Amino acid sequence: NVKCKHCYNPWRDETMGDFSLDILKLKKIINKLSEHGVFHVVLSGGEPLSNYEVLREALKILNEKNITYSCNTNLILADDQKMSELSKLGLDHCLTSIPSIDPAENDEIMQSKGSLGKILEGIKCCIRNNIRVSANMVVTKSNKHRVYETGKLITFDSSLPHIGKGPQRRCGDIRTIIAFQAVQQDAWRYTLEEKKQKKVESSK
Repeated sequence: NVKCKHCYNPWRDETMGDFSLDILKLKKIINKLSEHGVFHVVLSGGEPLSNYEVLREALKILNEKNITYSCNTNLILADDQKMSELSKLGLDHCLTSIPSIDPAENDEIMQSKGSLGKILEGIKCCIRNNIRVSANMVVTKSNKHRVYETGKLITFDSSLPHIGKGPQRRCGDIRTIIAFQAVQQDAWRYTLEEKKQKKVESSK
């Protein structure tokens, strides 16, 4: 449902829908996983919520096989009806991605208008339905200057509700912002080293 510039699947436009999972294939795969003693799976894609009926069936079959699971999703297609149903089936954690705190930059990276707002609404939707959310950030040259700001958003934005079934806590905590700050420092260090290397090469 988006076309992120950093995606590892650059041929998706040519093969869109050709290899989508159906329920028959799903059952065969989960049966094989169960036979080989797999105890946890991460449901990913593509975008799992764009194949919602199969995702829902996957949770049911995994429950029957006593295999635990989590879901990697951009959350753009999340709504209360879907996330409530998935939560009741047993989904308790989603991993999403926030490419940039800047809306225009986020749109450019994901190639989708209004993407940042939709992701944040998806996070809130999960939290309302008792699904924990983790967020990562793919750091590239185009967004390395936004790492720290993005970490601050996750940690301190008052519009993001509390999460957790124990003592209430924000969507992120101080460890989140420290981690994002460390990533940004690494990104800048890499950039400086890259510039130094180019300077050395050009002087030869």
